[in-house]
Amino acid sequence: MWDDINEINIQFDYWNATLSKLSRTRKRVLDQAIYMVNSINLADDIRVAETYATAAIHFIGTIKDMLKQDLLDLNIFNEWNISKEQKLVTEDPLLKVLRIIRNYDVHYRTLEYGLFDGMMYHIVGENIAQTEDNSLFFEEFTWEEYEKMRPKKKELTPEYLEWFNNQTGYWSVKYICYEAINRYCKYINSFITSIVAEKEK
Repeated sequence: MWDDINEINIQFDYWNATLSKLSRTRKRVLDQAIYMVNSINLADDIRVAETYATAAIHFIGTIKDMLKQDLLDLNIFNEWNISKEQKLVTEDPLLKVLRIIRNYDVHYRTLEYGLFDGMMYHIVGENIAQTEDNSLFFEEFTWEEYEKMRPKKKELTPEYLEWFNNQTGYWSVKYICYEAINRYCKYINSFITSIVAEKEK
């Protein structure tokens, strides 16, 4: 089983710098996904908040597609396709389950959320130690629901969903999305850095 998410770093400058040469990916992350994520708690109606949350998940679910186009433009997609970072993006439990539930929302049934009160966040990078928030949380995504999608190829195991539900029972949709963006940027940055280092040899 994978490690629990114990803290989430909100790093807008890092995300911007990492994606600076990837125009499609940068727009998808900073102009679209982040905008929707930041709008969740501004909504005064839960239905509006749910719409923002679902839009954010859809944008995050298509980062991989935008990244492919940017890397093709830079003529480094083949290197990405065989890189350890590409494998990490594909197998990362958070990114993998978010892609699946995005497909669930598109093809099977609208995502379900719940609203809770609490002081439960430990955020680094924005000088927020604890934040009182009325936040949107994912409803538990069960193995039974996953099987109802009738996936031709089962990409998940019960262990993926157990881990995901443990994280989303503690962290709201907003911070789960921040963490997903963090992970994407970490893998992308590692890949770009290795490519640059290779070309400088």
